[in-house]
Amino acid sequence: MSAIQISFASLFISLISLMVAIVLAWIRVVEYRRDNRSLQVSYTMSYYPDEWNIIYLTNISSKPILIDYWDVVWVKRQGLFRYKYEGVLSRNNEDLHVNLPPHSRKQFDFKDQYEFDWNSHKHEGEALFLELRISGKKKPLYLFVYKPN
Repeated sequence: MSAIQISFASLFISLISLMVAIVLAWIRVVEYRRDNRSLQVSYTMSYYPDEWNIIYLTNISSKPILIDYWDVVWVKRQGLFRYKYEGVLSRNNEDLHVNLPPHSRKQFDFKDQYEFDWNSHKHEGEALFLELRISGKKKPLYLFVYKPN
């Protein structure tokens, strides 16, 4: 075999191995994104006094999530990277620890002493967020819930 044939064969083998490596890397990225911790928030508001407001927290990943602490906060932007946080609830230690199994939903009911006004003019320009302290994370996670008109 000549030197040209050997270099062509090695180039061909290296291109095939590059394509296989790219496909395997793409599969790994897709698996990571699929299995990554992913939470979704939705809500139900009621304007009737005998019904209550509900926030739903859904774990759409395939891994369980442990929440050490949660709170509902109003967030207002005060500058380019500055925000003002105002907590809504003051719970004792009742049901702050939440275990969300994979593909499950947790319902937070806000009734009686935990009821608050979602559409107050006092909170104009602010947005309602769910603050979550997840086990293994240093910073809290803020998930958007609602912005009043």
